[in-house]
Amino acid sequence: MDDRLLENATVLVTGGAGFIGTNFVHRLLQPGRSVQVLVLDALTYAGNLENHEAVRDDPRPEISGHFHPKLRVTQRNRTVSRRCFVAGTHKLILPAFGALTGGLDAMHPEILRAVGSTAEALVPVGDRLLRFPLRTPALHSA
Repeated sequence: MDDRLLENATVLVTGGAGFIGTNFVHRLLQPGRSVQVLVLDALTYAGNLENHEAVRDDPRPEISGHFHPKLRVTQRNRTVSRRCFVAGTHKLILPAFGALTGGLDAMHPEILRAVGSTAEALVPVGDRLLRFPLRTPALHSA
């Protein structure tokens, strides 16, 4: 593939969560390339979001939908659990919406590994977005 064609390009990969699409996306995102990739996939029989989980050491911005994070907060002897976004400096992990909401605790080591030490949970509440640094005593793992 001629890298000059991809210089500062944005590439839409349809079927990008399947076997062939995933390998094509990984090839496009090789280190040293300045390309942005958008993946569109119907997630039917061949699509697998696990093929596109956040990669911590990659400095490029990245959005991942793999972990389906939830945040548990305990204050005044009351624990509340909510789906949340988890954001780091260059990474954003999306929550699950729908019937299968909330999966992995936002403090789970795999989530923190993916987003880095500046991670914070973002919890949408009405028309506000509440921010919780993921290293405070008020938070605990499931």
